[in-house]
Amino acid sequence: MLQAAERANTPAAETGSPAAEGRIGPGPTGTLALVSFTPSRQERLIPAEELATAQKTLTDLIGRLAGVIPKEHPGRAADSTQVSPSVPPGESAGRPGSRSGPSVRVAPPSETYQDLGRRVVEALREHGLSVELRGEPIVGPTFLRFALRPGRGVRVRQIEQRASEIQLRLGLDAAPLLSVGEGDVLVDLPRPDRQTVVFSDVRSQLPEPAPIRGCSKLLLGVDLNGQLQFADLSEPEDAHFLVAGTTGSGKTEWLRAAIASLMLTNTPETLQLLLIDPKRNGFPFLKDSSFLWKPVVYLDEHDPVEVLDDLVQEMEERYRRMGGADSLAEYVRKEGTLLPRIVCFCDEYADLVTVDSKQRKAIEQVICRLGQKARAAGIHLVLATQQPSRQVVSGALKTNLPARVALRTTQAIESRMLLDEDGAERLLGLGDLLFKDIGRPRRLQGVYLPQHERNSLAGIA
Repeated sequence: MLQAAERANTPAAETGSPAAEGRIGPGPTGTLALVSFTPSRQERLIPAEELATAQKTLTDLIGRLAGVIPKEHPGRAADSTQVSPSVPPGESAGRPGSRSGPSVRVAPPSETYQDLGRRVVEALREHGLSVELRGEPIVGPTFLRFALRPGRGVRVRQIEQRASEIQLRLGLDAAPLLSVGEGDVLVDLPRPDRQTVVFSDVRSQLPEPAPIRGCSKLLLGVDLNGQLQFADLSEPEDAHFLVAGTTGSGKTEWLRAAIASLMLTNTPETLQLLLIDPKRNGFPFLKDSSFLWKPVVYLDEHDPVEVLDDLVQEMEERYRRMGGADSLAEYVRKEGTLLPRIVCFCDEYADLVTVDSKQRKAIEQVICRLGQKARAAGIHLVLATQQPSRQVVSGALKTNLPARVALRTTQAIESRMLLDEDGAERLLGLGDLLFKDIGRPRRLQGVYLPQHERNSLAGIA
């Protein structure tokens, strides 16, 4: 070691060269000097372009070892830019028990996409913000994700404040969605040749059915890798959902795809559905399904308070029957008897609570009670509304519906009501969504269930 220190004490050391100091470090021009003593002093200069490739490989390796980058999808893919994903890393196709299936095919980066990135950089530089476009855009079915590295002295907030200028410069209908990931500012721009994700294209990625336990994975959407993402209803953070989106956002289509994913991975013995359809056009294709716990609930034919009270009674009866089991899965495992999971979907919750104050209070009390206790009994709520306002969604209701799906909203205040932050008002509609349970929201594309595929569901035993 002494000999090495003496050899490092060369004239080069007097110039402040990183190599002379016996360490690895970037030079003033972006090159890197690698110094070793084996036993004589050896020095190698690595150009910046070679360093970029090596740095990406090392980053991917560290990420996989740390468990924050899926092993089957190394590199800077969709999950590596998302904060706090709801499914564990490495299980983007639906967690353990899912089938391995081809991802949604998306187009490779084209010159048109590259030009959009350059125009974003130009728009920011016009306002004195030095940024660097890093790599090629990630191409999802709905949007393109560009990574910008801020220059020295440029704050993220300054870039965020120029979202409207980017919108104007690129002729967008809405300001782009900006986020932070991997040390970059991520800019999401609408894809000019948007791709519709049809349910049949991703059906092979659904989890394998479990004949006795059933499957608790609910389809959320497709990520930037073209892989399905799921939420596990058996987990506390995903036990109950609040879904919101304006007309044309894809809210009802999202509900249909979520129901289809549950039906195709279960049997009527492991899954029962309670469908509340105030507008009568959400779930007509399921009116004769053997998966129904009760007939489809129409407000002019059924009292929603009575229906939800029946669900509470079912919950209490299950607790008595389960004899202290912590969850439905534990009870089924111990007893070896089937007890179906019950999932209640409501297509327009606002219609239930805007009739009169008495009904609103009764329904909110029932919903809160189910939200607090129903998960362990295998009962779950998925409530959707066009208007996530305080008049519709109370604070107690939000507390007991922890998982949120935000499709496009009309105003930023509605996004904040749902996600506690802006963003949903800038989504593109037609299934473009933000999902949040723990951590920050992540962006996905909902799956479209065409009419002929809905009709096929009606024939499932």
